[in-house]
Amino acid sequence: MGVAKDPIPQFATMKLDSADLKLVLQTNGGTGIVLRRRVLGPAAFYTPWAYVDHLIVQRGATPTQAGWRT
Repeated sequence: MGVAKDPIPQFATMKLDSADLKLVLQTNGGTGIVLRRRVLGPAAFYTPWAYVDHLIVQRGATPTQAGWRT
């Protein structure tokens, strides 16, 4: 809302391969195991979006986003 659209839409492609994920334990007070990888960073966007992350969250885990590092 309130953001100008690109005259030619930009489409990003990526490979979401679980072999590329890194283990994250109890991130910023969360519990359980999360596998994570930053797939697209700010350079991929011409909009207010900042990133796209690929996550696999273990059943019962309570991950939190704050404090994650690329």
